[in-house]
Amino acid sequence: MDTRRILHRAKWGDRILVVTEEGRERLLSFGNHMIQSRMDMVCPHALRLPYTRFLLGCLLLLTTPRKVLIFGLGGGSMVRFLLHHCPGCQLEVVEHCPEVLDIARRFFLLPDDPRLLIHLAEGGDFLLGLPSPPREGRFDTIILDAFDHQTMAASVYARHIFRVARHNLTANGLLILNLSSRMDDYYRAIMRELTEIFPESTLQLPLPGSHNVIALAFKGGLPAKGALHPSAHLKLMAEAMDIDFFDIFSRLARANRELWH
Repeated sequence: MDTRRILHRAKWGDRILVVTEEGRERLLSFGNHMIQSRMDMVCPHALRLPYTRFLLGCLLLLTTPRKVLIFGLGGGSMVRFLLHHCPGCQLEVVEHCPEVLDIARRFFLLPDDPRLLIHLAEGGDFLLGLPSPPREGRFDTIILDAFDHQTMAASVYARHIFRVARHNLTANGLLILNLSSRMDDYYRAIMRELTEIFPESTLQLPLPGSHNVIALAFKGGLPAKGALHPSAHLKLMAEAMDIDFFDIFSRLARANRELWH
């Protein structure tokens, strides 16, 4: 029996967006019931969907983000988390759907924060329209998490977009993608293109019990193992963020044999 209470329903194009509430949780779903965002109303900065913990766990395990560009807002889970746990981080978010932005503000406590800049635009057009980046690059991290009601948004998950993303990264910048292996040929094509465009190092992390795969493309190569956070610090981070960094490290090592070998 479905105990969720519908708070809001909206349509944009062929998308049906539904906001529901169940206990202390609030959810954003597309019309096919695929959950896009899940928020704990008592602890809104917590990451409730597993793929977000793996994605941002990889990011914080391997780097210290300072200027991040995110494609795909959803309910703003990653935005709330990064603003809460990374006070020195500046965020820019590109969201194509005005209804999603309205929902994030009205129902998902999207922060009004000077460190956050939101662009209402189609992702590919936004990236292609950026002026030439400064010599040192524009972003140290770019996150692609743009899905429509069916799969990865083709206008963002495209070879020419990956090239422009690389051009806008700093020397040691990182491109992170939330992928779906459900469409196997499309997924494999994306991984081939990432490996060609980022020959320095490209890793992938399949998520347990899911079609999601987190891909990581490093412009300057994989960080040295000695540059990672010390074990004691990772334990403190794990407790504060509710992310199992040690499990993520083990899964990365098993999935990518070249990792620090």
